[in-house]
Amino acid sequence: MGRDRQFPVLPQAAIQKNIHGNPWKADLDFVALDFLEKKVYLIEVKSSSSYLKASKVLERLTKANCDNIESYVNGTILKNELASFTNAWWFFVRDRHIDRMKKESLHTEYIKSGGCCDITALQNVHDQIKERLS
Repeated sequence: MGRDRQFPVLPQAAIQKNIHGNPWKADLDFVALDFLEKKVYLIEVKSSSSYLKASKVLERLTKANCDNIESYVNGTILKNELASFTNAWWFFVRDRHIDRMKKESLHTEYIKSGGCCDITALQNVHDQIKERLS
């Protein structure tokens, strides 16, 4: 979030079906639309101090999870209105977890396959909110 960005955000997006239309559940913390960069951000926030708990967010990057979640968000939540937008995962975790998470195979393989996934420190968000409110 290096610059002042504003975009619509849907909190607590519930995924209710898989890519085949069968019942399947997952919850995203937020879905955000960036009209400037033409991206749909699929956002997860993990504040755990435990690396094992925080890194579970990387399971979102498996092919099955990506296919199911991205299909539901684009087709059902957004009604295919933003088909030209790129899906981008954005994870917020404690700063001390970032380097290790970026080296995990789920993350590196997803990036190698052409996927977009940013991992940002929660502290950075806190600092920006604090700065904006002062």
